[in-house]
Amino acid sequence: MCSLVSALELERKIYEYLLTSLVANIAPSTSSIAFIRKVEDTLLGTQNSITSLSQHDGFVALTHAVQVQNDDTNAWYEAFVDAHSGEILSVTEFVAGTTFAVVLITKDALTEGEETPVNPEDTASSASGWVHCRASSSTLSWSLSGDNVLAYKSSHSATTFESSADTFNYPYETTLGPTGGSNIEAARTNAFYIINKVHE
Repeated sequence: MCSLVSALELERKIYEYLLTSLVANIAPSTSSIAFIRKVEDTLLGTQNSITSLSQHDGFVALTHAVQVQNDDTNAWYEAFVDAHSGEILSVTEFVAGTTFAVVLITKDALTEGEETPVNPEDTASSASGWVHCRASSSTLSWSLSGDNVLAYKSSHSATTFESSADTFNYPYETTLGPTGGSNIEAARTNAFYIINKVHE
């Protein structure tokens, strides 16, 4: 019996030794920032950076620009986070799937009909996409403002926000005047689309 206990004890000690010498410690000993920079430098990747962000009120904020990709959900964002407060000021979604109800640039008039192109931007000309996100502490909302165009009526804050997720669907109401119903939103959406297409 004594030799059996000794053999089991020896086996347990060998197992513990192998476990502690062959398996890495579960607490990391290096900063994730350090290894992320090393990987980005080695693979020539775009680094997260400090940059300036012009805001709608005319002020320029110092921000951290951070890109986040998720292959499982096909999401890719760039967030601009205030370097002083930590507040998310703006988000660019690179694969937004954004839909616009517009009169296509190839048509002459509204009477030819509206269409709803999905992701109409040319990524070679507008690498960041057309729309930017406004962030609050709990929600993200997309508006007709981006790298190329800010579509508004009367003031910068009077822009059009999405009618539903990733969608700017404001059909023209031809029986109403220019400011009736959703016609202002439809006009801003169409102006945003046309100017972006001309820019490209």
